[in-house]
Amino acid sequence: MTKLFENEILLLIVGITTLIFAIFDYRKNYSKSGAYGKASKIGLILLGITFIMLSLIQFSNS
Repeated sequence: MTKLFENEILLLIVGITTLIFAIFDYRKNYSKSGAYGKASKIGLILLGITFIMLSLIQFSNS
């Protein structure tokens, strides 16, 4: 993979913090911007899961 994805700990931290922020904002609905806001929050949740999965793949390969 590229140099960007070689640091597993950084990927894990970014994924977890993105996931926590997105879920917290989704449940409390602080940014009230309708359906587009909900879709972007779901996208953030999926992005966090993707980062976590990438870090787990890197952990298993090393």
